[in-house]
Amino acid sequence: MFSLVNLSQRSQLVLSGLVVCTLNYLFQIPLQVQLVVFALGILITGIPHGAMDHLLYFKQHPDGKPVYKWIRFSLFYLGYALLYGLLWTIQIQLAILVFIGISAYHFGELDLKEILVRSSVAERLIATSYGLLFLVNYLLFRWPEVNEILSGFPGFNIQQLSFLNEWYSIKYLLISTSAIIIIMLLVCYYLVYQKPLRQLFYHLLPLAFVCFITYQLPIFLGFGFYFSAWHSMLSITEIKAALGWSDQSWVFALKKTWLTNLAAFIFIGTMFFFFYGDLNRIIAVLFMSIAVLTAPHIQVISSMLSAKTASDKT
Repeated sequence: MFSLVNLSQRSQLVLSGLVVCTLNYLFQIPLQVQLVVFALGILITGIPHGAMDHLLYFKQHPDGKPVYKWIRFSLFYLGYALLYGLLWTIQIQLAILVFIGISAYHFGELDLKEILVRSSVAERLIATSYGLLFLVNYLLFRWPEVNEILSGFPGFNIQQLSFLNEWYSIKYLLISTSAIIIIMLLVCYYLVYQKPLRQLFYHLLPLAFVCFITYQLPIFLGFGFYFSAWHSMLSITEIKAALGWSDQSWVFALKKTWLTNLAAFIFIGTMFFFFYGDLNRIIAVLFMSIAVLTAPHIQVISSMLSAKTASDKT
């Protein structure tokens, strides 16, 4: 008998996203509800999945007393965050491009984890290409909404991106071309390593649905689904496995990370205090805050996934 429990986590998340898509198609979910769902996602999984970084860092660097581990982690994390935060104050356009670039690699690395079973330069380039095409096309596909949010970034000159209005008119052509490029890259990858193509398309199908769901939903629901549901929940599963907590609940993990969760929320709250404004400004500041925290987070997660890939090969 069919049971949702027997489906893989990726399949369960895809089905959940399709349900949200259907509800939005039938009832046009109000903006207020979208914002509540988006905020809850950020609070429950979006920020907390990054609050487990210190536990991974301690496992990756086990030497030393606990107090010294905290000092090393703090210097590592705050160092990355401060340097990247400084870039936001000096050159916001460059900071946004850097954010897109590192997020592209981060998203691609996890999305293609079941496809790219090695951790070489070639695999990293493929993961970055996938993530970059996914993100750039998403920003282009939702350009009217993205345009308004970008205008909320302090000091950002949106007129520099006026050429994207023309690209928006051919968005379906660009998305189709990007999909063909990614499929060709992955097919070549599978042929080089003599892996069955049937396996590739089996893994690509959920990703195709994820792209469809993310692109079709309004930006708060779409990005909320991708970041808080798809990306964060898959990350939590990987992190729990790396920590030996696969049998533990998410509540157990939250109890272990209450201090770093609190620190992250205080940081975001401080950003809101200094840059408070209308809805677009609030969303822009939220993305700025996430971006600053993302820089060191990616280093920790990438090390975790690389270690897992190496252990799987042995």
